[in-house]
Amino acid sequence: MSEFIVNRFLSLKLEYGETNIYINERKIDQCKYLLLDKISHSEIPNFLESFESVDEATVNADHSLENTPDLIPPETEFWAHCSNLQVWAENNYDTRLLHMSIAFSLLKELAEAGDVVAKRAFKEEIAKRLGSGYPSVVDFLILEHFDDNLSHEELITSVLVPEEAEIILELEILTGNQFFQSSKVNESYFEEGPFQQRFVVKNNHVTGLWIHWGKQNPKTLPEGIVKLRRLKQLYYTGDKIKFLPKVILKLSGLEDLNVESEFLEEIPDNISNLKALKSLSICSANLKNVPENIGKLFKLEYLSLSFNLVDVPDSLGDLKKLKALDLSYNRLNTIPEFIFGLINLTSLDLKRNSLDILSNSICRLQNLNTLNLRRNSIIKLPKSLIKMKNLKFLFINKLQDEKSDMIINTIRKNGVTVFVD
Repeated sequence: MSEFIVNRFLSLKLEYGETNIYINERKIDQCKYLLLDKISHSEIPNFLESFESVDEATVNADHSLENTPDLIPPETEFWAHCSNLQVWAENNYDTRLLHMSIAFSLLKELAEAGDVVAKRAFKEEIAKRLGSGYPSVVDFLILEHFDDNLSHEELITSVLVPEEAEIILELEILTGNQFFQSSKVNESYFEEGPFQQRFVVKNNHVTGLWIHWGKQNPKTLPEGIVKLRRLKQLYYTGDKIKFLPKVILKLSGLEDLNVESEFLEEIPDNISNLKALKSLSICSANLKNVPENIGKLFKLEYLSLSFNLVDVPDSLGDLKKLKALDLSYNRLNTIPEFIFGLINLTSLDLKRNSLDILSNSICRLQNLNTLNLRRNSIIKLPKSLIKMKNLKFLFINKLQDEKSDMIINTIRKNGVTVFVD
C-alpha cells in the first residue's frame, strides 16, 4: 500500500489497485478516472489563462479512459491524483483546479472536519464559481444544493458586482418576489412551488433576466436597469402587462426580448431602437397591430408574433437575416408575399391561422427545413413543394385531395417527414 499525506486533514492511499481519498482517516469515495495530466504549481497561470477551470477543460477532454481504467497503471493514476490534490491544497482549495464533482464535496467535508482554510474557502468558492456563470458549474451547484449554503442576500451580493446586485434587490422589492440564479433564463430546476424570477450571470454581470408580474399590475421599472450593460436576454411576462416599459427600449445591447401578456395592446414604434436584437417574441391575444419600424431590426434571426393578428407589416420582408418566423395562432387569410423573399428561413410556423391556399411561391424558400401548416383550411398542396430540397418536416391537416396525397407520397420518398392530423 502507498500513502500520500497532503496535509493533516487530507491524504490518499493506493489500496488494491484503487486510489482512495481520506479525510481525518475516514475514507471518502471520490476519486475518478484521470481526464487530464497532472497540473504543477508553475503551470497554473497558463492553465487558467487557457481555461476558466478544469470543468471547462474536460468538455473537450478525451473520455475514452472512463470505461477502460486498466490502460493507466494504478501507480501512475495514484501519483497524478496526489499531485493534483497537493496543488489544490497549496492554492487554498481553488475549485477551478479540480473537477466540480470532487472539489465541492471534498471542500465541504474538509470544512466540516475542522480545516480552517476550507471553512473560509467553502462559501467563497461557491460564490466565485456561481459568479463565473459557467453553465455546467452553475447547474451542478444549484442541483446539488451547494447554493443553499449562502443566504439569498449573500448569494446576490457575492455573485454580482455591487451596482448590479443593488438593481436585482430593488427589482425584488418592486415585484414582491425573489430572483434566483440559473444557467439559462428559461431554465427550470425544480418543478415544485411557484414560478421563480431568474437571472443569468457571466463574470459577475447580469446577462439574462426574467421579470414576471404574475397576476399583479406591473409597476414602473427603475431606470437603473440600463446599468445592466451586459444584459443580452430579457423575458418580461405577466397577465396584466398593457405596454412595454420605456426603459426596456433603452437597453441598446439587448439581443433577445420575449414579452408575454394577455393584455399587451401594442408594440411601440421605437422598438427599432433595439438594433442589436437577434430574437424577438411577442405573445398577446390583445395585440392590435405591429409597427412598420419592426422591419428596421435588421439583425433579427428569430421572430415570433402570435395570437389574433389579422395582418403583419410588409416591412418584415426587410428582415433578410431571419432564420425562423413564427406567426402561429393568428387570423391570417393568406401568406404575405414578402415571406417568400425571406430566403434564409429554415423554419416557418403558420399553424392555427385561416389559410386556405398555399402558394406555389413556397418553393422560393429553398433553405426551409420545417413548415408547420396545422389547423388551417388548406384543401390542397402545390406541386412546387417537391422542389424544396432542404425540407425535412411538414405538418399539415389531412387533405381530401388525390393530387395532394401524391405530392405527400413523393416528398416522403425524398426524405421529408410528414405529420398529418
